[in-house]
Amino acid sequence: MNILERLQERVLQKELEGSVKTTEQLRLFVTGYLQGIYDQYHEDYFCMTEEDSKVIKNWVDNYYVKNFYFTFGSWERFPFQNGYIIVRAETVRAAAYKFMQQYPNPVDEDVVCCSDYYDEKAWNERVGKHYEDREPFLILE
Repeated sequence: MNILERLQERVLQKELEGSVKTTEQLRLFVTGYLQGIYDQYHEDYFCMTEEDSKVIKNWVDNYYVKNFYFTFGSWERFPFQNGYIIVRAETVRAAAYKFMQQYPNPVDEDVVCCSDYYDEKAWNERVGKHYEDREPFLILE
């Protein structure tokens, strides 16, 4: 079992216990876990390659990230027309903020400049079927 698999197993245990719920908590746990392994064993035992490090960092950074779907009608002041984009974020609030930073509303800066937005569940249950034949205009990471 490689280091990422062991780490994923421990994170799952911590989630079930309720002690890891956010990306910040996950980062703290992963840092402590890796440092603990390093401290417990000697350097020769724990040799993590730069590639391993990148894989673990990417896994941590994307662990709580979800897709949110922003749809657009035909209004010419929308940044996109008659389609959708995907915004990847941890929460719908973070997704809306990320979108508004990139595409501010020309009429009201406190209102998201789209027709509507949906989480993954709502998209799959009600909305996505209307866009089955179309790709998103953009995936905003």
